Amino acid sequence: MTWYGSFAGAGTIGDLLAMRSAVARLAAAGHAVAHASAHEVEVTGSARLDLARARPEDVDGLVFVCGPIIRGLPQTQALFERFAAVPKLGIGVSLFAPGHPSHGDPFDRVLAREGRPERFEDVALAAPSDSALAARSDPRFTVGIVLRGPQGEYGPERSLHERTADVVRSAADALARRHGGRVLEIENHLARAGLAPAAIESRYAACDLVLSSRFHGAMLALRHGVPFVALDQIAGGAKVRALLGPSGWPHVYGAETTDARALAAAAEDALSPRLGARLEEVRSDALRRAEATLERMERLVRELPPRAQAPTGSPVSASANGFQ
Repeated sequence: MTWYGSFAGAGTIGDLLAMRSAVARLAAAGHAVAHASAHEVEVTGSARLDLARARPEDVDGLVFVCGPIIRGLPQTQALFERFAAVPKLGIGVSLFAPGHPSHGDPFDRVLAREGRPERFEDVALAAPSDSALAARSDPRFTVGIVLRGPQGEYGPERSLHERTADVVRSAADALARRHGGRVLEIENHLARAGLAPAAIESRYAACDLVLSSRFHGAMLALRHGVPFVALDQIAGGAKVRALLGPSGWPHVYGAETTDARALAAAAEDALSPRLGARLEEVRSDALRRAEATLERMERLVRELPPRAQAPTGSPVSASANGFQ
């Protein structure tokens, strides 16, 4: 199983949860699964694989889980070239449109969350619960803020990350003062956070509200039943609006048209009792679609043609690039 966390210094908590979802489904179906991770992470049902020593002839299929597929990105390009002869499947990935400078599709089959006519759900929401999650210890009203930072893959002129950070922090401070609470910054990036995955996820569980410019920031809030407001920081809209807009949750906005006052007002509405049932409906529907995506993945892996040169019982590796 490959993911962005296969590469040193890369990978987020959302990527990891998506990978754990895929591993759990394949392991339950009886497949031998290895995950290539540069991080010391626990993945039930899968042995950790040293990607540098893995031989293409020793795997029956490569599955790449989650994240954007960006043309020319050295790490992923080297991975796909090295395993060029191995059937590759992408699950929960984002593809850029054909003709876009970042467009690339190295997969034989792909269950993309965006970039293809048929959209498949991101699967992070379906990850097994982590037994190491900490119980909430601070009773104060807590506003979590999750910021994406620069996104040059969309073009530097479209990335409104600085404006977004200012708007989110101003709104969070106002909400914390109004409710007599605190602001909790959450870093999804595993290396930058310097925390164990369970510790990052526990921060979401400690929130009463999440303001996020990350797609997975919203999904982690949803996973823990926390109301959220999502802000797409790419001018004209990108992943956040494309993936969350159709969810049925009413508080998904563009950064170019939203200021701190409007964001705080949206947050108050997200906290209102009238939206409690809606949040659970959105969560249940997203989880149902994630399970359907995992079921399709399992079927594609089951249909993978045998490789004569692969040893019996060789692992199915999660990476990308296509199943017949």
